[in-house]
Amino acid sequence: MANHLFTKTLSGLKSLVFPDICIMCRNSFMPICRPCYQVWQQPARRALIEGLHLNTVVTYDDRISKVVLQAKENGNQVAQKLLAEALTKTMLLWSNQVDLDEAILVPIPSSKSSIR
Repeated sequence: MANHLFTKTLSGLKSLVFPDICIMCRNSFMPICRPCYQVWQQPARRALIEGLHLNTVVTYDDRISKVVLQAKENGNQVAQKLLAEALTKTMLLWSNQVDLDEAILVPIPSSKSSIR
């Protein structure tokens, strides 16, 4: 009981000192604000970028990069959930175009040490 109370108290103090802030825009005091969340709620679409066909939910930019890095390097659960949902949407679209039994997904490391 005392340990649970200590954990809750510590969590409360942490949120006062280090409040949640939007992982994309850094403007709202919440893990992800509504406008940024809406960016991730688009349906998957097919895009042609520099001659390469891609399935995507979001257009990669600095804000999206922040989310990817938060998920991969910091284990941020909000970022991980956004990426998992986006990947699911793109995989469903992709599954209509290829035989998934013949496909291999390869993760891309985000740091130089991981690449080595």
